[in-house]
Amino acid sequence: MSTGQSENRIAAFANCGSALFVAVEHGTGAARLTCNACHDRFCVVCGRTKARVIAAATTALIKAHTTRFVTLTLRASDTPLVDQLGRITRDFTVLRRRAWWKDHVDGGAAFLEVKVGENSGRWHVHLHVLVAGSYLPQAELSREWYAVTGDSFIVDVRECSDPQGRARYVTKYVTKPASAEVFEDAARLEEFVRAIKGKRLCNTFGSWRGTCLDPAAPAEGEWESVGELDTVMRRAAGGDGASLRLLLLLRDKYPGLLDLIDRFDSDRHPRPPS
Repeated sequence: MSTGQSENRIAAFANCGSALFVAVEHGTGAARLTCNACHDRFCVVCGRTKARVIAAATTALIKAHTTRFVTLTLRASDTPLVDQLGRITRDFTVLRRRAWWKDHVDGGAAFLEVKVGENSGRWHVHLHVLVAGSYLPQAELSREWYAVTGDSFIVDVRECSDPQGRARYVTKYVTKPASAEVFEDAARLEEFVRAIKGKRLCNTFGSWRGTCLDPAAPAEGEWESVGELDTVMRRAAGGDGASLRLLLLLRDKYPGLLDLIDRFDSDRHPRPPS
């Protein structure tokens, strides 16, 4: 609210996961539970879901290519964060245009990370980059990065010996691109929220350009919501046969559902028969 976000965004964020719905698939009559999700980049729960999807897609890419893990760091300064983010994006674009980079890298994906220096209190901006291509000598990459930035030379190059683990490591920055100390400081968090507005936290380039790391959920048939779970439970308690059938289907699909029902209201929502 203090950063001037829209009322719709604030409302969606505040109410994320506040309702649980029962949906029925046309044709099969199968039932499932769904919830309202805000999909906000600052939502921890939505972020976990998104991170799993992106990690799976990224793992597949790493396994299909000879891939290395590169970290590019900007020298810490007192420059406003929004300017530093713009700068590292521009500098990385320039780096990719250089002949040395083109000779060693075919494509890849870059993920943004923002920290605060433990001693300096300054912003520390990094890019974690998965690169597909030939061997990358770290000393040469350091010289190239310094030639582009004019003041930054700290880089790191590692092999992706554990594709799944490395994918999980880098994709967490898509959903939580700032370290814990940023979220614990209201003033820094406000600056961070404003600075990343409209900015992509993950970019693909080269031969990976156009690759969708966050694919939409595959089509699973046509589903129609028949109401909130609470409503279905009330109908079943009132003797509605269709609602009771749905609860029985959901009981088989979600083993913990009966415990949820019991904790919610054991008097008004009787346990479906075995």
